[in-house]
Amino acid sequence: RPIICDIRPIGVQPPNAGVRRSGVLERSQPRPAHRRTHAGSASRDSRAHLTPEPVAMLPPVLGAVLTAAVTPFDTEGAVDDAAYRALVRYLLANGSDGIVVAGTTGEASTLTDDERIALFRSTAEECAGIGTVVAGTGSNDTAHSVHLTEVAKGIGVDAVLVVTPYYNRPPADGIRRHVAAIAEVGVPVVLYNI
Repeated sequence: RPIICDIRPIGVQPPNAGVRRSGVLERSQPRPAHRRTHAGSASRDSRAHLTPEPVAMLPPVLGAVLTAAVTPFDTEGAVDDAAYRALVRYLLANGSDGIVVAGTTGEASTLTDDERIALFRSTAEECAGIGTVVAGTGSNDTAHSVHLTEVAKGIGVDAVLVVTPYYNRPPADGIRRHVAAIAEVGVPVVLYNI
């Protein structure tokens, strides 16, 4: 069953908030137009939409400060795991609640799968009991993203960062299906729309 993350506090939803049906996020009925009373103030009834029932329970918050970590490389062009681990420890000791690994800042597009997975492991080991891990598993290939998400889940990350498919630029329904397939793995998804 997909887990859909929303950063809003429980009970706060945007206009036309989605509802879950068959594991898919769909639009609910549009909110009614504001009715105005004397002096232009909104009536009490028109504000009822501001505190609707929550759509679903939200997963635990990942943290207030999540830092997108860079990926250090050595002079040979290989990932420098020792330098990376030192960076993660530094970030956690200086105010980061969690680490985003292998995102755009972490040079994800230049990493091999083995390098990404090694970074996921290193981050999970350094953050164990101290901070959260958001692993960049996104790509423009749904099957590849699902595979990386399954591996990341096995390592024990707290969430995955998923990019909307680039280059092939699918329509809205294609993006929804891409994210839904990744969410089926069962780890919270942070959608990164670049």
